[in-house]
Amino acid sequence: MKTIFKIAMLSSLLIGAYGYSEADVSAQPTDSYVTLSELIENAEEYDGKTILFKGEAIGDPLKRGDHTWVNVSDGNNSAVGVYRTSSQASEISTYGAYENKGDILVITGTFHEACFEHGGDLDIHADSVQIDKAGYRMADPWSYKQLMAALFLAAAAGSLLVFALYSVRCYNSEKSGKDA
Repeated sequence: MKTIFKIAMLSSLLIGAYGYSEADVSAQPTDSYVTLSELIENAEEYDGKTILFKGEAIGDPLKRGDHTWVNVSDGNNSAVGVYRTSSQASEISTYGAYENKGDILVITGTFHEACFEHGGDLDIHADSVQIDKAGYRMADPWSYKQLMAALFLAAAAGSLLVFALYSVRCYNSEKSGKDA
């Protein structure tokens, strides 16, 4: 039952991290950083303890009074909610999304397996947040070759549709001519 609860809590925090690679997180030695997988697998051991976590700011910040929720992904297509002051959150310039690579953050904070303050969610309350690497806008994912292929396929599909409609029309006119 506890595993199902953990999975349910984690699934509420999952956000795909497009354009994100593990290499961006592992620029410094990772011996001292805790991964999200380690936090989930050993939640009872880390519960209430200060941890060091590194990942990409993704999605949109959610401001709640003088604090803000930020989702942070460690590169394994999952994320954890980080609760921090709004002044800390304002330091983030780029959040990861389809067209953006988010800022890489180093977070020192308290891990909560089931935070009573936030409805039993798995989260991290940040004490300090540092930007390790600034985010950036990624190149347009459409290339000229892809555009040409899409136009060719659209023209081929249109031609097949016209041929199918013509065939149906000819078949119907032949059928109606024989019935008369």
